[in-house]
Amino acid sequence: MKAVARGLDTILLLMSPIAILFFLLAALLLAVETSEQRGYRNMLLEAGQIAQATVDHVYEDGDLHVVFVDAAGGERFAILRTVYYPSAVRAALQEGTVQTIRYLPPYAEGPVLEDHLDTVLRYRKPLTGLWVMLAVSWAILILRPDFLYFGYVKDLDALMRRDFAALDLGERS
Repeated sequence: MKAVARGLDTILLLMSPIAILFFLLAALLLAVETSEQRGYRNMLLEAGQIAQATVDHVYEDGDLHVVFVDAAGGERFAILRTVYYPSAVRAALQEGTVQTIRYLPPYAEGPVLEDHLDTVLRYRKPLTGLWVMLAVSWAILILRPDFLYFGYVKDLDALMRRDFAALDLGERS
């Protein structure tokens, strides 16, 4: 039993430096993803333009290829993602149907169904992978935080033996 605990402790010690990087990376990516979602919703409300689009093709994953005429009179093509909508709405979206969409000019990015704009605005992209990465790295750092204080430790052998009473932290001025 002691050998298993010692082996687990060694694994946690070796993972500790990587856990620091993963924690910072996960925190940064969570902030970026959250900000990106908020920005997309705000841009749809502020700069979104409305057009009538014809569903040209329905992809295997349910996304739609739509064709529409933009405000400048040019024909545009876009992919309308259907991940936001309930299955009843997705089932009604067939090839050849005309839908009112809201898109972001000038490149016709991110079209959404105008009739279901409130659903898109309430949608929160699942970020479970990032939350798991953050939680696991945090747990490793709680169980074995030695590398967080690596710059303060002068006796690395004592650190490796987990003999904290013998650590010489030195005088700081």
